[in-house]
Amino acid sequence: MDNRVLYQKWRPLTFNEIVGQKHITQTLKNAIDKSSTSHSYLFSGPRGVGKTTTARILAKALNCTTSPNCNMQEVGTRKFCEICTSMNAGSMIDLIEIDAASNRSIDDIRDIKEKALFAPNIGSKKVYIIITKLLTSTNSFLRRQYENWKESILQYIKETTKRQEDK
Repeated sequence: MDNRVLYQKWRPLTFNEIVGQKHITQTLKNAIDKSSTSHSYLFSGPRGVGKTTTARILAKALNCTTSPNCNMQEVGTRKFCEICTSMNAGSMIDLIEIDAASNRSIDDIRDIKEKALFAPNIGSKKVYIIITKLLTSTNSFLRRQYENWKESILQYIKETTKRQEDK
């Protein structure tokens, strides 16, 4: 019996499996095809629209070693390279998901900052997915990071589920 929760068991694994976000997936696929990805992406929206799923698929696409990219497959085809398989399983060391709300202390920030300076271990890029509930927690988190990360070579993805003005 599979003991994973439903959102993990049925999570899309390629861009073409994402439903209802064609404009987003097509834009990301075009960027991957042309090798013109940005250093960061902000995915926002209500809970359950696929922000984390899209971020994970983008992380796989950035690190995929095959041509054509594993994450551009048609629905129903699921042949993945070794790196994409390890990201699907959640065992890829170069994909780091961080909950910004619970990693806000100075020691947490210092730890993340030190780890960000190391080169990727397996993939070609180290990807950080920062998950927050409020934009203000994202901004305070990023202010602490900016000075040390501006010289780093990272693909940095941040998400937010609720937009709120900074005070």
